[in-house]
This record gives sequence, C-alpha cells and structure tokens, in this order.
Amino acid sequence: MKSVLNNTILAAATLAISMTPVMAENTIKLKAEIPFAFHVGNQSYAAGTYEASILSTSTGAKVLVIKDQETGVAHLSQGMAPANPRQSDDNKAETRLVFSCVSSGCALSQVWVRRGEPGVQFRTPKQQPNETMRIATVRLLPTSAD
Repeated sequence: MKSVLNNTILAAATLAISMTPVMAENTIKLKAEIPFAFHVGNQSYAAGTYEASILSTSTGAKVLVIKDQETGVAHLSQGMAPANPRQSDDNKAETRLVFSCVSSGCALSQVWVRRGEPGVQFRTPKQQPNETMRIATVRLLPTSAD
C-alpha cells in the first residue's frame, strides 16, 4: 500500500512539473489600462491596470499570465489556439488585448504581444441570438521595467 501511495505521489509531481509553464528568454511583459470589467475563462477581473505576458509550456502551448497591478494577484489562462495576424493589415499586428463584449459582459478573446507574431486565441461565451456583439481593443504598452 505504501508503494502505491509513493508511486501516485511521484506520478503527480512529475505531471505537475511537466505542465509548469517555462518562461522563454524573450518573454515580454506588457501593461494595459482596462476600463471595464472582463473575464478570461472562469476568472473575473475588475476594471484596472494589468500586466500581461505570454509563456510557452514544454509542449508548446501558450499560457497568458495576467497580473492585477493593484492587488499583485496573478492568474494563468491557457490559450485555446494561435491567432495568425492578417498580413494585409499592419494595424492588426500591434500589441493589444481584444475583447468580445455582449450584454452579459466582456471576455478576452485574443492577445497580441509582438508585432508580426501569432497571437493567442481564448474561448469566449457563445453569442445569444438576441445579443449584439461588439469588439473592444485595449493597447498593451511596455512595463516600466522593459
């Protein structure tokens, strides 16, 4: 019984280490003033100043780290898929957060951290037939440390 417990603990520790985000040497930390409440996945955020950065896991998945500058609390959210920049529209390549907003609130749908590089797409709630969706964009700016 003790051997089974030890193997279970070892397997859980190995899994946790393998899923830990690995920060790339060229990770950029950016900040944004977000003037409205929003959510990413199941996590809700109030309007405020946030620091955002994208990490890559050992499997190549992209993880958003979003840190509330007022409270210092940070949360991780795994991106759903890469979002490729449109080559014909250079303005689409600037660093920014893109939100899908409906009557029930705004959800982060995309993050773009480097000009010309793929962004990260996030799952957003499905638009209901009676709702009008609007897109809100917030620019990301370098933090004072960059």
